[in-house]
Amino acid sequence: MVNPFIALTALCTLAGRFGARYPYAELATHPRLQYTYLSGLGLAWAIARGKPLDAGISALCLVINGSEVLDGYRQPVPRRGQNHFRTLHLNVLAGNPQVQSILDLVRHENPDLAVFQEVDQSWVDRLRTLGYGYALENPGPSQTGIAVYSRFPLSNTAIRVFASPQTPALIMDVCLPGGIVHLIATHPLAPQWGIQARQGEFAALGDYVATVTGPLVLIGDLNSTVWSPYFKDLLQRSKLHDSRQGFGVLPTWPVLPVLNAIVPGLGIPLDHCLVSQEIQVLNLRTGPAVGSDHLPLIADLSFG
Repeated sequence: MVNPFIALTALCTLAGRFGARYPYAELATHPRLQYTYLSGLGLAWAIARGKPLDAGISALCLVINGSEVLDGYRQPVPRRGQNHFRTLHLNVLAGNPQVQSILDLVRHENPDLAVFQEVDQSWVDRLRTLGYGYALENPGPSQTGIAVYSRFPLSNTAIRVFASPQTPALIMDVCLPGGIVHLIATHPLAPQWGIQARQGEFAALGDYVATVTGPLVLIGDLNSTVWSPYFKDLLQRSKLHDSRQGFGVLPTWPVLPVLNAIVPGLGIPLDHCLVSQEIQVLNLRTGPAVGSDHLPLIADLSFG
């Protein structure tokens, strides 16, 4: 009889393979890193106990999940643009009391573009003290508010509904010294609030991006991981590049200080920076915990 722990890992791994056909099976695609850890533990246990069937199942799960995780470390072909800029993204968490920690983080990282999500009017009032010269703000109730702050002029700004009126996105042209970059800041609904709504958002975003020419950055808490078939469809529709490629998994949620200290990287990558082919990703990393249940995501980009 197969060990229940190993059987459950195998069942979850298998369920994820049907995510494109059955929407709720898509939820099983997200903990790929965790499945990899569990498969490795199961394999070690099975070998130690002399359980060949358990060992075979664990080894197969380790290959399936590990290959998807390791794909994120495959280094893309390097390119160097002349125009460098930095973005910082953070889902602040609506009730986060550590406002000063976030302000200090932004001042330390000094991004050219700072994107914040789950912001209400009180958050906007505090973020304005950062002193950015240009902004597009859409504070909202609960988890819908987004604000973008820029060191450079913004043009063609708009608040746009792509699929769900509950989650309007911000779109704008950022007038950088070396040229214009089109920016989309968005926060689709979490799967528990509407898988179909998030899928519709991805499809509409992909179709919109496909119509835009020139450098483009799509940034936000997308409530999805790189392993979701719907996320992969977004990349295919839009022809955007996942900035994580070559930099690894970089989990951003949830922030669990005690568990993260025991098992580094325990979490899933929900926050993303997607870029068009004109943009080179020079570096991508997560920032420190600042009271939110998300980590900041900081990207150094270039174009031209």
